[in-house]
Amino acid sequence: MLRQQIPDPFTTERQAMNKRVLTTSGILAMGVLALAAGCKTAAPAESSAATAEPVAPTVDVSHVTPLKLKGTAAAEMGGPEQYALKLITSADDLPAAVLEQGLDVDFEVHDVVLLGMGTQPTSGYGATITAVQQVGHHLFVQASFTQPAPDALVNQVVTQPWAAATIYKRKPGVTLLSDFD
Repeated sequence: MLRQQIPDPFTTERQAMNKRVLTTSGILAMGVLALAAGCKTAAPAESSAATAEPVAPTVDVSHVTPLKLKGTAAAEMGGPEQYALKLITSADDLPAAVLEQGLDVDFEVHDVVLLGMGTQPTSGYGATITAVQQVGHHLFVQASFTQPAPDALVNQVVTQPWAAATIYKRKPGVTLLSDFD
């Protein structure tokens, strides 16, 4: 004898309600993430208490787009005197040191990501931009840095190491972020 299973109307209704709750929860969670990504911390009120540390923007990294680095260049001299991470969109803003290294840039088609390590006390310091990834309106720059070993023989000369990478032109309003200081 074959038994036909009759669906329980309460189970079907519970499943539909659970699905609606999960969908609503997911939409609310995405809204909270979007709100958190757009929020900035307010300036702390003046008081004798210690000031809060700045909060980095929260960004949904589920849609990461790696950008092709068309060309790269680096040198120990001619970079910014302070640490810098810049998106250069015109030839007028491009430091002479980058041009001297032969980085081929057509600003109609490309932008340049410039990373400067600031002033360093000796030779032996360097930077390399290893990747640039886009997430929404943010460009995440990944880089590697070198420094001389404590017992290394180095030139006693002040340097300003830098690295640059050419990427395809981005829309205005893009911000640069990194996980290095």
